[in-house]
Amino acid sequence: MASKDKLTPMMKQYLDIKEKNPGHILFYRLGDFFEMFFDDAVVASKVLNITLTTRGKHLEKDIPLAGFPHHHLETYLSKMVKAGYKVAVCEQLEDPKQAKGVVKRGIVEVVSAGTAMSDNLLEKDSINYLCSFYEDKGRYALSFVDVSSGEFITSETESFYEAKELLLYFSPKEVLYKEGTKLSIVKDYKCVKTTVEEWKFDLEYTSSELFEYYNINSVKSLGIKEKSLSIISSGIILSYLKTTIKKDFTHLNNIKLFIPDQYVGIDESSRRNLELIEPLKYDGDKKATLFGVLNRTETGMGARILKKWILSPLKDLEEINDRLEIVEYLKDNSSISDKLSKTLSGVSDIERVVGRISTLRVLPPDLKNLSRSLRSIPDIIGLIENSPTASKKLCEKFLDYSEIVSLIDDSISEVSTININDGGFIKDGFSDELDTLRDIVNNGKDWILKIQTRLRDQLDLPNLKVGYNRVFGYYYEVTKKYRDKIPESFVRKQSLANSERFINDELKVLEEKILNADDKIKALEKSIFIEIREKLLDYINIIKANSNIIAQIDIFNSLAIVARRNNYTRPVLTNGTTIEIKNGRHPVVESILDSTDEFIPNNLFIDDEELIHIITGPNMSGKSTYLRQVALITLLAQMGSFIPADYGSIGVVDKIFTRVGASDNLAGGESTFLVEMLESANILNNATPKSLIILDEVGRGTSTFDGLSIAWSIVEYIHNQKSLSSRTLFATHYHELTEMERVLDNVINYTVSVREYKDEVIFLRKIIKGYASSSYGIYVGKLAGLPSKLLERADEILKNLEKNSLTPDEQPVIAESSTKDSVQLSLFEPDNDIIRDRLGKLDLNSMTPLEALNELSNLIKLSKR
Repeated sequence: MASKDKLTPMMKQYLDIKEKNPGHILFYRLGDFFEMFFDDAVVASKVLNITLTTRGKHLEKDIPLAGFPHHHLETYLSKMVKAGYKVAVCEQLEDPKQAKGVVKRGIVEVVSAGTAMSDNLLEKDSINYLCSFYEDKGRYALSFVDVSSGEFITSETESFYEAKELLLYFSPKEVLYKEGTKLSIVKDYKCVKTTVEEWKFDLEYTSSELFEYYNINSVKSLGIKEKSLSIISSGIILSYLKTTIKKDFTHLNNIKLFIPDQYVGIDESSRRNLELIEPLKYDGDKKATLFGVLNRTETGMGARILKKWILSPLKDLEEINDRLEIVEYLKDNSSISDKLSKTLSGVSDIERVVGRISTLRVLPPDLKNLSRSLRSIPDIIGLIENSPTASKKLCEKFLDYSEIVSLIDDSISEVSTININDGGFIKDGFSDELDTLRDIVNNGKDWILKIQTRLRDQLDLPNLKVGYNRVFGYYYEVTKKYRDKIPESFVRKQSLANSERFINDELKVLEEKILNADDKIKALEKSIFIEIREKLLDYINIIKANSNIIAQIDIFNSLAIVARRNNYTRPVLTNGTTIEIKNGRHPVVESILDSTDEFIPNNLFIDDEELIHIITGPNMSGKSTYLRQVALITLLAQMGSFIPADYGSIGVVDKIFTRVGASDNLAGGESTFLVEMLESANILNNATPKSLIILDEVGRGTSTFDGLSIAWSIVEYIHNQKSLSSRTLFATHYHELTEMERVLDNVINYTVSVREYKDEVIFLRKIIKGYASSSYGIYVGKLAGLPSKLLERADEILKNLEKNSLTPDEQPVIAESSTKDSVQLSLFEPDNDIIRDRLGKLDLNSMTPLEALNELSNLIKLSKR
């Protein structure tokens, strides 16, 4: 930081505030501008693309300066935060005209990626989590809060893997962690990271933060165990928010303990491979994801909760069927669904309005939108009042909102004012004082004329008139002829050649009202609005509860629209292990096909008897699509959605694992094959007999024999381990694996059918029982345009490599175990090896060439016995 010697008082103030906010870009209010100096100015000029200039000198060097008009704060603030910076906003805390010396200034808010509340910084359909991470002696606690909505979650685990998965599942925009933490969970996760002083990670300190915020004397009322790490991670978040929001905030929910086992487990690798929320390609189309297909919601809160449903499918049959019941009703009643969409389209993002009310950021249009949204509830109830029991129960949870609507509608007018300092948004008739001031502004001249007329009559002064100038303000003027008729209570202000000017108390009071009415109106409206805003704090829980119900109804309607448009059917859910799908389709792939293309549906039947499907087939034939569609159909069914199939019976799964595609982590020193093995190990260590495993091309990242050996062993392990025995689909180009059907009872072969016609191969994309005789890789190379000579040589090499791979007893060679008796000669442990004994006794140095040839002939005869 620059030395303060020989700096102006204003610059000294700037540096004092900057010192108290290290690591932040300081937006310093100076008149009508926000300005930055020194290094902050250099950084801001690049990020915000604004001019870098200088103002004054320090230590013989120019002081860098960059700035922007104050009314563009939100725009530039969002750009700075999105670039990964934390910004401290320093405002003028007094009127510069009234200030003595340097204007008093202070930090009014600190904005970072995890504390953002502005619409400019938030995506409508994304949850903006701030995370607090704490580790102690191999135990981990992670707490997450969405400041914009008030959601507050915590979880605790003894597993490093589970802690990492929690972080990836919630995908926070900012992580708070203890100073000095070196754990890879934090280090490798890409987001804004904020260190917190070590002393704050104290049970007593963090407990006091929770006690104060929730007005409690024990964490048990929050559902958290005493002395748990979650107390510390949650208290750290509250402490951080107090120092950044700079205002009281009361909208955070009671802390909810997140228990992963309540939902279907889908690890980060599977979420990525199945493209649930984000496309695999960094710049891919987000519509080409499961969320992109399902999201026909009309509200922001509906879209955000839909993402949660996709990432956390249910395991409880009753809950799943309740959801399906509502979706089915709306799917079958398209006119009701259409009207519901229209009604929901007028509902604002109530969830985030609550956050702005609590942090005193709400504006008049927000409140009118809130009122309009709440008034739509009777229409929503009316549309589904004849629906199934599940939706009726949901509608019964709506709380009485009439007082909220009355408070807003009686006071706030329909305006687009975005600044409460501008006025013009409080209704006429709400405040007598405000009405009087408005009457003065609108009818001030009439008031003056009334006084003039009255005094002319009272004083018998027909030529008395009321005038105005900037020096004296309003005054009475009479000719000198009539000055003796002026009452003594009047005060002479000016004598002219032919007239005299006077004032009295009545005129001065009226003058003050007329001249200051505009400012008083704005100040009074702001004061009234603040009172309304504070009253609304008492209704936050009601607003949030109704918001959540509207969001759920929005999701049900969205799922119904998708089911109706895409010809989805209601799945049957069971507690068994059988999954049967008839004419299933990939929901994302079919949605992005050209109208001229037709998606080829496929069946699936998997149970304890046909536990593991080995799927072979040509490249580009649709194996990977088939694998993913099975996982997605299962997920859709358990989140309460209809499925893209003619029929589906889903034995509820507890976890979905996928090992699909090639990827690496070169920055972390992990090759493609190592990543593949790590993901496979995770599956084998965490899957259960209730899990669904999708494996695609496992083992291809290393040499053929190593890869084949590992792939074979993985299938054997899943099949033979009773604690595992998961329903598994295994796609491979190792055709040797098809021999496992011979040796393992619950393995069955499937293949993708093809048709050969002359020199062409037609991919029928139909899954049938059996196995592929070829991967048609050379044909795919032909499609890709490889040179014909190269393809001819490849075909020649392929024929040379193809050999019989069965043992004499018709078993696959690869299935042989080293524990069985072997007929192969042992190279290192010979048993009664006569030839070896003879060789050991020979003395070649003493033998003639003829003797050596005779001995060699004898050895050959022995070898043929």
